[in-house]
Amino acid sequence: QQTGVFSPANGQITIVSSGSSILNVSGSGANITGVVTASRVDVAGHVEADSFNVSGISTFNNKTRLLDDVELHFGTNGVSGDFKTYVDSANAHSVLYEDIIGQECILQSNIGGESSNAFEFRKSGSTMMMMRQQSVLLYAGGNLKFETNDAGINVTGHSELDNVNVSGICTATSARIGAATTFTEDLVVQGDARITGIL
Repeated sequence: QQTGVFSPANGQITIVSSGSSILNVSGSGANITGVVTASRVDVAGHVEADSFNVSGISTFNNKTRLLDDVELHFGTNGVSGDFKTYVDSANAHSVLYEDIIGQECILQSNIGGESSNAFEFRKSGSTMMMMRQQSVLLYAGGNLKFETNDAGINVTGHSELDNVNVSGICTATSARIGAATTFTEDLVVQGDARITGIL
């Protein structure tokens, strides 16, 4: 097995160790095979690496770009870290935060500047969605429960309130009053009304 520096007739310089080429230099550049350990590396131009392991501080003096569907992981929890951020091109989502087990995430729907129309927070079947220049939606178990709009709010399902102060007209299709209640304005009931306390 050869070991040494060789200069073939084509003008290249090749360093061989135990029969394997570890460095090949030609007029177009240098090709290194194996692990490189250096205290300082200055590169002018394009760099392509299959694997890059940095054990110190890395400083980027300009923007760093990750292409669609390439994940950036943070943290020291196992091989995947604690959370990640990426662009999900298949679902038109920009995922700002997603925990590694996929139980909670913050994402922006319909990625792309002014066309972006929603921010979402998801956790274990519940979702909060903030629509661009529109409403805030709250989901539980996949079902819409709370919605804001220009007129106020819409609530779907059972509501429990400890103290309610109504300054205008209150209209109900069905009402149940189970404690002492004082009305300073008209009470309009369009349907059944069950009163079990002092009115």
